[in-house]
Amino acid sequence: MWRDTPPASGASQTIGEAYFRGTVQHDGASSFDGKRAVVTSGHVVVDQPEAIMVGLDGKRIGEVTSFGFENDSAHFDCLRVTPTDHGAVVSVIDSDSGDVLRLVELGADGAAVQTIVHPAAHGAGCPLVVSSPTAVVVALPRADGSFQVVELSAGQVHELPAPSAPTGTPRWIRKTTEGGLLWLEGTEARTLRMLHVSTAGTTRVLAADLGSAIALSGEAGRLFLIRAFTSGTQPIDELACELL
Repeated sequence: MWRDTPPASGASQTIGEAYFRGTVQHDGASSFDGKRAVVTSGHVVVDQPEAIMVGLDGKRIGEVTSFGFENDSAHFDCLRVTPTDHGAVVSVIDSDSGDVLRLVELGADGAAVQTIVHPAAHGAGCPLVVSSPTAVVVALPRADGSFQVVELSAGQVHELPAPSAPTGTPRWIRKTTEGGLLWLEGTEARTLRMLHVSTAGTTRVLAADLGSAIALSGEAGRLFLIRAFTSGTQPIDELACELL
């Protein structure tokens, strides 16, 4: 439950109140431009998830965002906030409705830019959600270990080609200019490798071993790798992808 009346200037600013106990799920992220943050929280069974956007002045932007659950006592999982250039995407797997992905993209004004409801495989795991300048791309795991990749734009869902035999966990995905897919995954050897999937579904390896690193999305769909500590430093490299 989020407070609707903003406090007086200079007063203590309580922008939200949420149910909390050991099994609560919550997440948050700042937009890539650094001007807004989105926080979401909910408790399985007791309190369905909601989200708010907060500005640099500490005040709420827009209204409280909900996901359209049918019941207040909703069963859900995988509550996530994914930053965009000027807002964020909030996503959750709704188990009450037969395992569906509920996703809301919030713009700079805190209002919903698009709202998506899409089927998800039961018990297959949490999806990877990545924003790009023109769309949101989601990799949904299937029970057999494969993935369905979809592009979400203007409230519409378009399926993209997926790797024919992924061997690791997806860390970053991006639609290419020709309609294919770039797929960065973490391998069992704890390194990263980059795949390219053509529109026909043909998968080829672009980089077999990018080393051990953390992959981070950036503004305008950029990709950065944070390398392991070396001599007391932690280099951050931007990965250039010609196929973008």
